[in-house]
Amino acid sequence: MIRRLSTPPRRWFATGRSRRSRHCATRCRAWPRPAATGYVITNLGEPEDEPQPPPHIDTALFADLVLRETVVKAASLAHGVRRALDAESRNRIRFEMRREIRRARKQRRADTRQARREWEARQRAGLDEPALDAANPAKDPAKDTAKDTAA
Repeated sequence: MIRRLSTPPRRWFATGRSRRSRHCATRCRAWPRPAATGYVITNLGEPEDEPQPPPHIDTALFADLVLRETVVKAASLAHGVRRALDAESRNRIRFEMRREIRRARKQRRADTRQARREWEARQRAGLDEPALDAANPAKDPAKDTAKDTAA
């Protein structure tokens, strides 16, 4: 049994507001608002101050900063190269290369064997067909060509 309401339900989308905003408009009004604080995060709306000139850096300090950064980068590069050319790394790379070469060689041999087997099977199948035709002289291709040349 369907129960009918005396008044039609209010449609939230007919008012142009979302359910959330309607909920907040009806329920959240009773909550106290936070007290105004003495600080503001942004300075939007305030007059802009004159831009401050960048701080002056002495040439010796500038050179020191640039060289320090360059030296750090060079040292890290040297460390990486030294570590990459270490005997342990070279041996590990050599081992992985040998293993990959052996795997590829093994795969090539298996592929070659498989191709040879398939080729030999096709050869046997090609040789077996004329033998079957020789048993049945009506289908012998050699006799059919002889008839064609005589005619």
